[in-house]
Amino acid sequence: MATPSQPGRITITVLDQGYFKKSFHFKLNTNVKKVLDRYLAYLCPECTKPELVEFWYETTKLENQTAKILGMQDGDIIDVRIREQCTRGACPVPPGQTLPNIHYVAEAAPTGEQAIQESQQAPEGPERLTFSVRDVNSTTMTLRMRKDTRMMQAMQAFAHHVQKEVKECRFLVGGRRLSGTETLETLEMEENDQVDVHYEQIRGYEI
Repeated sequence: MATPSQPGRITITVLDQGYFKKSFHFKLNTNVKKVLDRYLAYLCPECTKPELVEFWYETTKLENQTAKILGMQDGDIIDVRIREQCTRGACPVPPGQTLPNIHYVAEAAPTGEQAIQESQQAPEGPERLTFSVRDVNSTTMTLRMRKDTRMMQAMQAFAHHVQKEVKECRFLVGGRRLSGTETLETLEMEENDQVDVHYEQIRGYEI
């Protein structure tokens, strides 16, 4: 059963694109790294290096922030990404697994800090949508955001990813240039839609 919501506490789910997920109930001022360490305890040490795993909340890479600083809400999701391919894979890939070169042990992870409780079922969070941002060089970034989040967050995340300033990039949805004040909802975007990125040019040269 899901842990009931309590003042100052939330339940979030750590999800690796649909194959494996765990929900955790903890205080808003808890360092999320403690929660992620609990999740990493499920990784098989024989074939997955924890240092290859990244955790993202919408457009923010998680390190030592607290849920309160991140503005997390009950039912939010943390996404698991593999930073690079691991060549040490020693275990067979379980049926239905979508992430390459990551494997989980069958045994339960250590109980660890009691302030972080595992939950079998997370509350339903704000509606979110997965979409991609792709530039003219085929550099692609997949994001999942709340439908009411301003697009400036996605624009800043992609610009940082390609080591450019936001003002150097033109973000387009269906040929319409984004200002950053729009949301996925106002743009009427759907699951797996794409934002196109072009780069501003000066005197015929791409910045």
